[in-house]
Amino acid sequence: MTPQTEYFALLWDGDDIAHPRAVLRRRPAPEQPFEEILRADGTWENTGILALVRLNMYEHDVQPISADAALEFERRLLSGGLGKD
Repeated sequence: MTPQTEYFALLWDGDDIAHPRAVLRRRPAPEQPFEEILRADGTWENTGILALVRLNMYEHDVQPISADAALEFERRLLSGGLGKD
């Protein structure tokens, strides 16, 4: 387990990693890491998406991104700057 928070972009077919559908994060914890998805209201919610990815049971692509890229996505989300799909 890495001691730092890791961030991931959730991508659908044709999406660009610079403009993901959602951002996921994995935070370290003593027992096991917390895996969360950023909600539209700016809060983080527990998710099992990364577990499904590890099992090759998730239909969309998930790619690692930097903390800066995740922060930029969060800023765009909270400012209403993300397009409606």
